[in-house]
Amino acid sequence: MYQDNTAAFNADVSGSGRSPSVSAVAGRFHITANALQASLWIEHVDTKAMLTDIPSRLSHQQRDTHQAEYDALGCRTKPAVFPQPDAWVSNIVLFNTVRQQDHT
Repeated sequence: MYQDNTAAFNADVSGSGRSPSVSAVAGRFHITANALQASLWIEHVDTKAMLTDIPSRLSHQQRDTHQAEYDALGCRTKPAVFPQPDAWVSNIVLFNTVRQQDHT
C-alpha cells in the first residue's frame, strides 16, 4: 500500500497514532488485515506520485479517456463492502465478521 499522508502512514505502520481516533482506525485496519490474512507492505510516496489519486483529479470525460491505461496496468474496480454496523461493536466481532465474508 502506498500512502502519501505522513500521519496516516505512521499510523498504518505502527498501528497507533497521536489521537485516540487515529489509533482506533489504525487498530481496526490491522485487525481487518489480519482477519483477511493479508501481508502488508506500506510505503510513503510523494502525493504527486499517487496513481490512485489520478481518477479523482480528472473530470468524468478524462477518466473515460484514460481507462485504457488503467486497464493496461491490470487495475480493476470492485465495490467496497463494509461490515454492518453491529460488527463494529468490538475488535473481536469485527475480526470474526471480516474473516467469514466472501472476499472473491
